[in-house]
Amino acid sequence: MGLEPVYLAAAGSAIGLLGAEQQAQGVRTAGKYAQAVGERNFKVAETKAEMRVFQAAQDIVRFREDFRDLNDSSGQAFRFNGVVATEGTALDVQLANALEADIEIATIDLNARREAQDLRDQGLNARLEGDLRNYESKVTAGAIRMGAIADTFKAGAAMAGA
Repeated sequence: MGLEPVYLAAAGSAIGLLGAEQQAQGVRTAGKYAQAVGERNFKVAETKAEMRVFQAAQDIVRFREDFRDLNDSSGQAFRFNGVVATEGTALDVQLANALEADIEIATIDLNARREAQDLRDQGLNARLEGDLRNYESKVTAGAIRMGAIADTFKAGAAMAGA
């Protein structure tokens, strides 16, 4: 007589277990990869946020230099025309310009910090998405393994009943 049906069923169950384990390992590998991608994206976003704040600081320095040149030219024009630049309307104009410059500097800084926070939030979301994919892969891999074990026991029970 040929191979016993019991041996064939046992071999089929073993192959099913091996296939399920490979599938579970593939799911876990994909989950770990997604987590690594999320972590990388988090670090990239953090770097971009830092660069945005740094760029804003450079923009502020350039703006101050440009404003200083403008304010000096304005004072020089007042003096050239015989206007005393340290009192009256000339002083009011220069103070108003300085106030506008301070407001512009604060706006540049605020916008840069807001953009940096948006970038950090995107990075955190990427990290959390990767962590979630990794957790999902653990659950899925466990379910695949448990399903294969259950199928093996069902096949064993069917063979015992036959």
